[in-house]
Amino acid sequence: LDIDKIIDDSRLKLDKWRDNSLKKFNRFYDNKCDELERYYTQKVRQQQKEIDQLYKQLNEFNQKQNTIHEDNLNELQTNILNVKQKIDEIEQKIIPIHIRSLVIDKNLIIIGEMKIQEFDLTTFSLP
Repeated sequence: LDIDKIIDDSRLKLDKWRDNSLKKFNRFYDNKCDELERYYTQKVRQQQKEIDQLYKQLNEFNQKQNTIHEDNLNELQTNILNVKQKIDEIEQKIIPIHIRSLVIDKNLIIIGEMKIQEFDLTTFSLP
């Protein structure tokens, strides 16, 4: 009976489990990073559309300089200030990210004989 070989074989199983678990964890992390980037990109695109619309209005007003009414000018100035404020908020605001601690069940890996009361039947799937 070669105890070192038995331990090495068992350790290889644990190492394989760890590698697979780390791959899953890293995939999850990468997906969340992508989600974060998409969130910010969407917010910035939305603000860019509003800015583009304001530029369009400014150009229209500029072309019709003689017919600018003070009400239109005041409305445009208000819109510009609102968009600037929204952009400042995006730049300064941190996205709230809610993170729960990773909980690892102590029975995830059992070394030795397993007792019936240690089984969690809800973790088994039916074929």
